[in-house]
Amino acid sequence: MKILILILFSLPLLAREYAYVLQRLEGHRFQIVAQKNEKISSMPGSLMKPFTAFFLLEKDPHFFMEKKIYCRGRDPYGRKCWLPKGHGWINLSSALAHSCNYYFQQISQGLSRQEFLHYLKENYAFPQDIFSYSPALFLGEKLSRPLVLKEISRLLDHLYYRLSQQDSVGQEVYRGLQLATKEGTLKTMVQDVEKKSFWKVLAGKTGTTNWRNLSEGFVYLVLQDPTKKIFTLLYYEAGTMGGKVKLARLLNILERGMKHGR
Repeated sequence: MKILILILFSLPLLAREYAYVLQRLEGHRFQIVAQKNEKISSMPGSLMKPFTAFFLLEKDPHFFMEKKIYCRGRDPYGRKCWLPKGHGWINLSSALAHSCNYYFQQISQGLSRQEFLHYLKENYAFPQDIFSYSPALFLGEKLSRPLVLKEISRLLDHLYYRLSQQDSVGQEVYRGLQLATKEGTLKTMVQDVEKKSFWKVLAGKTGTTNWRNLSEGFVYLVLQDPTKKIFTLLYYEAGTMGGKVKLARLLNILERGMKHGR
């Protein structure tokens, strides 16, 4: 009976193993180049962390970007990181780069969830019907409903527009997303993408959620093609973490996107 239940539960995930939205920046707006299974839904997971970073930097007068927290992997209060051994001393930029759960759990303590939701809806086109009573909101978990991939893509479009403002706050968050490609969760993937294709990866973020008791991974990349045009890719894959998605499939999507995006 348990085996049957597991099989039935897994069928929807197997049926939509991966999905993506590839876009090209035209002027000040993104245009879809290619997409697949864009109506699948999931919790955004760690893709929410850049928004939490912006909220802290813009709304919390007691927070400063160089504040360091020591990540041991877990503490006696049940807070834990995805990396069991912990990340050691870590600040905002490195926490974004390495997607440190413990850091964001610590710095979001005491923040108003309702104010954060209002901030997201006012500035980033976050769906108006979503609410959450859990502090896991700041890590993209335990929302009142999952987000459709197109909703997550639209959210990230607004993140890009905010990063493009090039003020000190935006530069700090962007630095963390750049570090993710050089020394963080995207390091190996980006090295392979740039080695095996003509794309240059400017910044990015991984995300992982386990809300269905099965890992679901995201990759968000800001890319530049040989003609200096800007593209973004939001990629989803069931059954894995964001930093461990199938590289061959990712490269195939980007290769087809290069042809269609010309």
